[in-house]
Amino acid sequence: MKKKGIARILTTIVIIGSMNTSFAYAMENKYTGDSSYAKIGKQKEELTVIKTGTTTMRLNVRKGGSTSYISLGKIEKGTKVEIVEVATTGWYKIKYQDDYGYISHKYVNIDKDTDRVYQNPSQYFQIQDNISFEGQGNYILKKGSMGLKVRKVQQKLGMSKTYKAIIGPVTISKIKAFQKKNRLKQTGEVDYKTWKKMGLSDDDWNNLGAYVSPIQVDENSTKKDCIETMISRAYDYLGTEYIVGASGKPGQGVDCSGLVMQALYAAGINPSPVNVIRHSQPGYEYESRNLFNSKKFKKISYYF
Repeated sequence: MKKKGIARILTTIVIIGSMNTSFAYAMENKYTGDSSYAKIGKQKEELTVIKTGTTTMRLNVRKGGSTSYISLGKIEKGTKVEIVEVATTGWYKIKYQDDYGYISHKYVNIDKDTDRVYQNPSQYFQIQDNISFEGQGNYILKKGSMGLKVRKVQQKLGMSKTYKAIIGPVTISKIKAFQKKNRLKQTGEVDYKTWKKMGLSDDDWNNLGAYVSPIQVDENSTKKDCIETMISRAYDYLGTEYIVGASGKPGQGVDCSGLVMQALYAAGINPSPVNVIRHSQPGYEYESRNLFNSKKFKKISYYF
C-alpha cells in the first residue's frame, strides 16, 4: 500500500478538537516601533484549569511553548502545577505568578485523578483507555463473509488468492465437498466443527477476525500526539497484503476500512457500531463509508 494511499484514507477522518485559546489586544508603540501585547479595559480572562500535575525536575518557565522563548523564571522539582492549555508543541501553559507561562510536558507527571490532557469534544467519539474484542471473533463463515478467517479456509481448500477472501459460489462448493468427504453436514458454511476438521486452531477461530491495535496514547497525550499516533500506525501497514474485509495485524492483511479502524484504535477511538468483526460480515465491506457519514467525527476539507 503506497504512502499516498494511506494519506488519502486517513484524511477521510480527522479528529480535530477545540482547544482553549487566550486572546490579547495588540497595541503598537508609535515611538519605538515596537509591537507588544497589552491589556485594554477589562482584566485578563481567567483560564480554566484542565489538568494538574507535578514537575519531575527543575524547569524554566517560558513565555511560549518552546525553548526558543525567554525564561520568565524557574520552578523546582516537585512543584504542583495547574495546566490551562496544551500548546501545539505539546508544552503545557500553566498558572505562574498571577499570570501564565509554559513548561515542557516531558517533565510533568499528570495527576491520575484528573482528566486527560486532551480529550475530543463531547459530541465526537471519546478517547478510551481500553478497546478489546478478544474472543468475540467466533462467528460462522457463510455466503458473503470476508476477511482473514475466510482466507485461512480457502488456503486449506487449496484455493488461490484470485478468489479473494470472500465466501462465494466456488468457495461454497469446495466447503460442501470437504464436508461431504469428512461426513459433516453439507451446509456450505464453516462452523466450529468444520473449522476444527480443517485443522485450524481455536485461537484463530476466536480471535483472527477480532484484532485491535494496542492503544498507543495515554492521559499525557496531546491532540497532536493522538493525530501522529494514527498516522504512525497506518505506516506500520506499508507492504501488508490487501485482503477484502480484513483488519488484521501488520503483515497479516487489511483493506481500506480495516486500516482506518486500526489507526483509530491505536489512538484510543472505538467507532462503534463500526468494528473489525462487523466489517467481515456480509454487507459491511465498505465500513469506511459508514465512518465518513458518522456525525461523531469532525470533517475537514483536504486537497492533494
